[in-house]
Amino acid sequence: MTDRIWHDMLDAARLSSYYERLATRFRRRYFAINVFVSALSLLAATVLLVDLADWISAALFLLVSLAVVWNSYSDYSKRATIARYVSRRCNQITTEFRHLWYDGDTDTTLEQITFLERELGDATDVELDVDDRLNLKVQEETYLVYEEEFRV
Repeated sequence: MTDRIWHDMLDAARLSSYYERLATRFRRRYFAINVFVSALSLLAATVLLVDLADWISAALFLLVSLAVVWNSYSDYSKRATIARYVSRRCNQITTEFRHLWYDGDTDTTLEQITFLERELGDATDVELDVDDRLNLKVQEETYLVYEEEFRV
């Protein structure tokens, strides 16, 4: 039973960290694309005031249009919000697994474990692409932290 709690606790901690990093990545992308759109929009407006070749103006407007469409399509803001929520929920579940870990075996532990596993599955059932490299990196870091903290 304690092995199951241990593995579930590690998994919940890994998922919390993974989704937090994913949220940070999406926030940075959202910020970067907005800065890009703003800068190009200013350049495009400036080109209208200055007598330059028509192709320069057309190219800037095309870039602005593509960036705006990409920003709408990628929806980094929404993805960041979802990932942040999942991270927080996984962190709460990790805390609940920690309580079970320290409480030891009781009659209700199996029911609690099953409930928390279901909660973890529900929390991470989101439509975000999985980044395998980030997932592996976070897994290694989480395991090192927990091995050090619990001296396993």
